[in-house]
Order: sequence, then structure tokens, then C-alpha cells
Amino acid sequence: MCRLQDNNGKWLVLGIDRPGENGVQWANTAGYIWDLDIVESTYGLRLCTDWLTVQPSRDTAMYSGPGLSTPHVGKAWVNEDVAALCKINDNNGWRLILGVHLAGRNGVQWARTAGYIWDADIRDSTSYLADCGVQ
Repeated sequence: MCRLQDNNGKWLVLGIDRPGENGVQWANTAGYIWDLDIVESTYGLRLCTDWLTVQPSRDTAMYSGPGLSTPHVGKAWVNEDVAALCKINDNNGWRLILGVHLAGRNGVQWARTAGYIWDADIRDSTSYLADCGVQ
């Protein structure tokens, strides 16, 4: 999907694991992978911070996979910028947005935490986003 550098200058790539692992990991789980662990060149990927932003309408959970029952990986706070990457529906038809919370919170959450946010908790329109399945 996109890439960014950590505070030591090492590159990470935000990716989506399509199939998941039955009983171990949800399908379409999103997370960062060390660039050095990827065989293909990632140089041409956009930066995770260079996407249009949206803002949550309330403090809301960020989920590891596209489903409201998947584990929380962070929080997106009301009125704070989230880079909106793509949209996907869960198995109940609820739309979720894969986003990167840009700021983080001192002592609470790392900057650039990535996860899925329930579309109903986003103030802005997300209809322009590409489908996560065809990125």
C-alpha cells in the first residue's frame, strides 16, 4: 500500500495480508513489514503520509482487520488527521477505511499507527477511496 521510515531511518511497508490464516489471523489484516523482508523493490510506493486525510467524528477504535470484532490496534481521536488509504466492507456489509493516524499520542500510541476505522465514525465522505481489494 505505502511506505514510511521509522525514527531510525529504516523503511517499513504497510501491507494487507489477503488470505489470513484460518484460526490464527483474519483475512485482510493490515500491518507494517520491514522493507528488508520484502523481495520486490518498494521504492515506487507512495509514502503513507501522502494521502488525502479524513477526520473521525468521535474518538474511535482502529482495528487490525476489516471487521468490528477484530482486535483493536489503536485509536483515532476526534478532529485529528487520518490518512485514508482505501475502503473495504466486512462480512456484515459495514464499510471500513484503512487509515494511518498521523499524530499519535504521547505515551499512549505511536504516530502513524495503521488500522481499519468504521466508516460511520468518519466525518468526511470516503466514497472517493479505492477499494482495498484492488490496490
